[in-house]
Amino acid sequence: MSKRLTELESLHDACVAAVPQLTAESVDQRLFTLAMSLSSLVELGGSVALLARHSHWTAVPSIVRTMLETYVDLCNLSSDPEYLTFMNARESKDARTLLGVISTGRSELTQTLAGRLDRDTLAVLMGELESPSTRTLSAKDRFTRAGLYDAYEIVYRLLSSDAHSNLTALRSRHAEARDDGLGLVLHAERDETQVAFMLGLSREMLAEDAVIVYEALGVEMPASLSKYCKAQQGA
Repeated sequence: MSKRLTELESLHDACVAAVPQLTAESVDQRLFTLAMSLSSLVELGGSVALLARHSHWTAVPSIVRTMLETYVDLCNLSSDPEYLTFMNARESKDARTLLGVISTGRSELTQTLAGRLDRDTLAVLMGELESPSTRTLSAKDRFTRAGLYDAYEIVYRLLSSDAHSNLTALRSRHAEARDDGLGLVLHAERDETQVAFMLGLSREMLAEDAVIVYEALGVEMPASLSKYCKAQQGA
């Protein structure tokens, strides 16, 4: 575990030093979105490393799942410029759904939120958010487009189950066999195979997407980062 963790930390640190120096004009929404996606992967990968360093494993599957979703969108966007329309459609649909729930004011929370945004303002916001003309893609669609259907069926489902705290996840985190039955434990050590997989997957996604983004931007990758990406490709 320590070797994989050190590799992830080294890659993260190299990205932190290099990525903010990238140049991607915001007028080119596709390239700028690719650069922002890589930036999120850097931060998420750093969070995985930090939690792993302190053996705080419970939040790791949720973060790795978010990394995987970001990775899939980045791969799709890098290979298909039109994929941005699907990302915009998803954002528009989510925003309309949220504003629609707030505008009904059926619960105490939505009434509070609606009170902060008066009805006229809500109506204007809803009017400005047109229904997406492009259909939105499900998670399965997004993975399939990226050629990662198997990753959706196996890896993504496993990460989602753990992130949603089903009974299996709760037992693996907190149940400990004792002479008089079961006891509770906090921050239990995780199975080494699972730990190695989480750290390795995080490093792999971060390294691969760094290569994709630098190539898309036509920018030479600094040697301080390139050596970690090449090491990943040769792994």
